[in-house]
Amino acid sequence: MASRFENTLFNLVAAWGGQIVSMVMTFATRAVFVRMLSIEYLGIESLFTNLLVILSLAELGVGTAITYALYKPIADNDTEAIKSLMRVFRHAYWAIGIVVAVVGVAMSPFLDMLIEDPPNIAHLQVYFLCFVANTAVSYFFSYKGLLLYAYQRQYVTSLISYGAQIVMCVVQMVILVLTHNYLAFLLCMIAGTLAQNIIISFFADAQYPYLKESGARKLSREELTPIVKNVLALTMHKVAGVAASPIGSVLVSKFVGVAAIAVYGNFVLLVDALWRILDKVFNSAIASVGNMSSQTDPERQYRVFQDAFFVSAVLYTVCAGAFLCCANDFVSVWLGAEYCYPSITVILLATWFFVKGMRSAEQMFTSAYGLFWRSWYKAIIETLVMVASAYVLVRLWGVNGVVTAGIATQLLVATTIEVHVLYKFGFQRSALQYVKQAGKYYMSALLIVALCFGVCSLIPLAGVAGFFVHGAVAVAFCTGCMILLYRRTPEFARFKGIIGRVGDVLGRKLRPRAPKA
Repeated sequence: MASRFENTLFNLVAAWGGQIVSMVMTFATRAVFVRMLSIEYLGIESLFTNLLVILSLAELGVGTAITYALYKPIADNDTEAIKSLMRVFRHAYWAIGIVVAVVGVAMSPFLDMLIEDPPNIAHLQVYFLCFVANTAVSYFFSYKGLLLYAYQRQYVTSLISYGAQIVMCVVQMVILVLTHNYLAFLLCMIAGTLAQNIIISFFADAQYPYLKESGARKLSREELTPIVKNVLALTMHKVAGVAASPIGSVLVSKFVGVAAIAVYGNFVLLVDALWRILDKVFNSAIASVGNMSSQTDPERQYRVFQDAFFVSAVLYTVCAGAFLCCANDFVSVWLGAEYCYPSITVILLATWFFVKGMRSAEQMFTSAYGLFWRSWYKAIIETLVMVASAYVLVRLWGVNGVVTAGIATQLLVATTIEVHVLYKFGFQRSALQYVKQAGKYYMSALLIVALCFGVCSLIPLAGVAGFFVHGAVAVAFCTGCMILLYRRTPEFARFKGIIGRVGDVLGRKLRPRAPKA
């Protein structure tokens, strides 16, 4: 039986490996896309993707609430309770898929209202309905993947999902090169999503045969109440965090134009890809933390949080520095110099990436502790502040205004409320400890990244050479500075211990087994 640490490590390795390969394929597909189709197609691709993210916000609370509700019956090996819960979740996901389809179809006649100077592209509504169909069908089988997640076997769903996505990207690139047909490109996307979820469903059925058994009992009102409460709270809790990017994209489309959203969408894709890779560190550990919270003392739990917060500071400082120094080099090689941004916009995007990433540890523990209802009001405040500030600033400063609104909202609203709730109800101690620690991490990141940007600016390289040299210098410089600053802290000592454990586990798994006598 694998330990919590080993399960977390397996989840992380699979998620990282799959995410990196998937990211490479996604960037390759986008590069082919901009060469085979016009920038207007890239703009509507970004807009429709973000609109469907907004349409899917109803699901946000369900997935995490499902996982949280499954922890106890899994720990108790109560298959009857698991069957009953999965029955409820199946109905919920089918209902969400139907709602997304109906609302998406109802929105399709009004697409021109969301685009400044709508492009002369035929069949715009048909393309949008393909995005609607892709999102809707993703709910009809995917709920079973959450059971694997709750069993700390997220690496299985990661391997299946990323494998299907890689195949889909290859087929899409072939379609673009041979036909230049956007509709065929979208139909391939729908087929890939459907195939991925069907395979995950079959795997879950094979691993847990009781899922195919009939006769699951209905949950009582007492059993359903906390689940419904968590779903409602989680939906509100996560709406703003996920909605910030698509809301910004819709505002850019409305007030700046479809060509502007194409460029903005490229950088958001880059930021999100980098953020997803790093976020796997924390997502892979949520189930383990949830299991730990019922078996270990509060002091050790808080120590684990401090370690996770330190890891997030190191990872996001290094990656923010690397992003700032070589993002334009990468985009220039990837898509062309005309898709690059001025330094001030890249600085703002790097800041947004860092501030968002520094919430990873607190979000991991909030999810693992089930503190969703305690901060239900956060999403309302965050969404209102984000929309209002972005609406004002996009008119004054364009894309920079939208990114600035996102930074301010994340830092002043989301982080403040999440930390207050986690420390008061989770750790039951003063949040002043967080303020001191976060202040130290933020100031060190600001100083290190600024110095790193200055150093890289002195290296007069561009293109492929600029990307690799600037990236290598930035990673080495930021990593070295973080080690120098924090090498004597207990968090750094424990971090080294974690790295040692990772080496031990990988060594055991990779070491050839002795033949049986």
